[in-house]
Amino acid sequence: VNEGSSGGPLFNMKGEVIGIASFILSRSEGFQGISFATTSNIAKELMGKGRPIWIGIKGYYISGPLAKIFNLPQSGGVLVQKVIPNSMGEALGLRGGSYHMTMEEEELVAGGDVLLTLDSITLNNEQRIMKAWSYLKQLKSGDSLKSTVLRSGKVIELWAIVPKM
Repeated sequence: VNEGSSGGPLFNMKGEVIGIASFILSRSEGFQGISFATTSNIAKELMGKGRPIWIGIKGYYISGPLAKIFNLPQSGGVLVQKVIPNSMGEALGLRGGSYHMTMEEEELVAGGDVLLTLDSITLNNEQRIMKAWSYLKQLKSGDSLKSTVLRSGKVIELWAIVPKM
């Protein structure tokens, strides 16, 4: 996997797609380093199986040292980098960032909210994020959605009614 290969398929020896390239940690900006991918089952779940849900944010999962740098009150969260107009993210009142930065060779937009929970689901690891995704897919127009975010150093709650999808 090289930089720029994100989103590309990973094949097994039978030519079957088994994953999607995600990102690489590399000092050489080439294939040398550690590459990450998501399984084809997770990609199917997110992209085509069941009713699609679009929350309308560009987010980045932060944990470990980044969670400490951002002073998260839990072990992980979703950094909201951008909120799309007329989306569920906008209805919730989420705020995207405005400060472009590079951390550990990763381009980030910081200064916005960090999503901590969606309803009662804490977004502190990837499994919980997948659980929240499944929960969002079950919501119907008119349902209410509560989120907890870290904004300007304070934990606040945001509420919204799910718009017509």
